Amino acid sequence: MVAARVVGPAEDVLGTVKMLAGLLLVSLVAGVAVSVWQAQRAWQRLDAVRRTALVHESGVPIYISAYAIDSGGHNTQDVYNYGGKRDRIGCVIIKGHSRPNKPIVSAVPTKVDVNWNGEREDGGARLWMVGTDTAKDWLYQRMKLVDGPGAHHMHKDLGEHWFNGIVAERPRRRQDKKGRVVVDWVKDPNARNEPLDLSVYNLVIAHKLGLHKKAQQEWDTLRAKLIPLVRTGDLLSAPDATPPAVAPTVALTLPPAP
Repeated sequence: MVAARVVGPAEDVLGTVKMLAGLLLVSLVAGVAVSVWQAQRAWQRLDAVRRTALVHESGVPIYISAYAIDSGGHNTQDVYNYGGKRDRIGCVIIKGHSRPNKPIVSAVPTKVDVNWNGEREDGGARLWMVGTDTAKDWLYQRMKLVDGPGAHHMHKDLGEHWFNGIVAERPRRRQDKKGRVVVDWVKDPNARNEPLDLSVYNLVIAHKLGLHKKAQQEWDTLRAKLIPLVRTGDLLSAPDATPPAVAPTVALTLPPAP
């Protein structure tokens, strides 16, 4: 299991996700994280969240491998200031790309910090562009899967607002001025789409970490490193033969494309 957290700029919502072998996504929790970006206590609280481990059912704490912050909105420079200092500990500054059909995450980041001479700083904040339409299409296609590689499982206690929000947008095909067919994602005007945004950001982190490229052997190696195969209080005692309980899967009904 690899853990990631993401934070959005507008409603300042935090989400937690597990990435399992085959890029199977498990959404765990969502809640209000911070209220005022520029307040020092908000960044301190985010640091505290980053340092908080997720406890595996075996009792082993698993710490966050990476976390992302959306730099869009009215507090872009605050995000650059925070994220630039934490680049080496897994903080990823992201922004949705305005052009369609872009990769889920850009191959090369953009340097956004400038020195007094007007030159880009090598050790400053780095911005990773997100192909939001590509990511949303990926997620919607995987929502049709019940299990296996690519499936997206969601905890039953996330609440109705989460399940409504993750399907708050739908693709709309239209022709641009040059006659080319383009796809826009249109939000229901009465819906909140933060759960969908958070799912996109989590997918970005998964790709940033290269989880979509890992073979089963690599996942097995990672698991052996993080979680002991048998974890008992007595080395001579037999392992528990009872299989772990599987969290229920929640089916989603996707809105039809027009």
